[in-house]
Amino acid sequence: MIAIDGPAGSGKTTIASLLAEYLGAVYLDTGVLYRAVTLLAQRRNLNTDDGPTLASLIESGAIALESAAVPSGRSLAVLIDGEDVSDHLRTPEIDRSVSAYSALPEVRAALLPIQREFAAERRVVMAGRDIASVVFPDAGVQIYLDASLEERARRRWLQQQQAANPMSLEAVQADLARRDEIDSSREHSPLTRADEAVHVQTDGKSIADVVTEVAAIAEAVH
Repeated sequence: MIAIDGPAGSGKTTIASLLAEYLGAVYLDTGVLYRAVTLLAQRRNLNTDDGPTLASLIESGAIALESAAVPSGRSLAVLIDGEDVSDHLRTPEIDRSVSAYSALPEVRAALLPIQREFAAERRVVMAGRDIASVVFPDAGVQIYLDASLEERARRRWLQQQQAANPMSLEAVQADLARRDEIDSSREHSPLTRADEAVHVQTDGKSIADVVTEVAAIAEAVH
């Protein structure tokens, strides 16, 4: 188990997916589960006061992971009520709401079994906010991937340029700052660097440089 935590826009998705490919492991960005919860809430007209209802839906199987049905550059599909919604989880609307839903303790508890079952008997690179601190505190390799707010905003803004209604760079930065505050201050499973996690700062580094650095850390442990 390689656990990679860090704030929104720090590069977890890119680095973890490339690292998994390099190491021959399976990759899971746990953030997609919280994005799926956000989409589920939007579809069911539920808000952040409906945590117990969302948890009940998750526990009854409303959200699931499975191997992607078609070659699409990803190995996993995220399902809501049996529908593959993987391509609908990174919209500005979900970006704005996901931190609020991910702060719900009932939701976080309901998603734990999905994450742990997925990782059972697999070589896994898992990225999120609380992988090393809560989900897998005994992970053999623990990384805290970080970058400045300005750099993270620039990356997220560039990602959104293909969207129908991209946000301005200033709006993206303000949204990330808001999400940082929610993620770091929530009562349950806040974003934090685990005691054993190696801090990797990515400002000014290429993707290849960061993958090489994290792979070296992983290989040194094993």
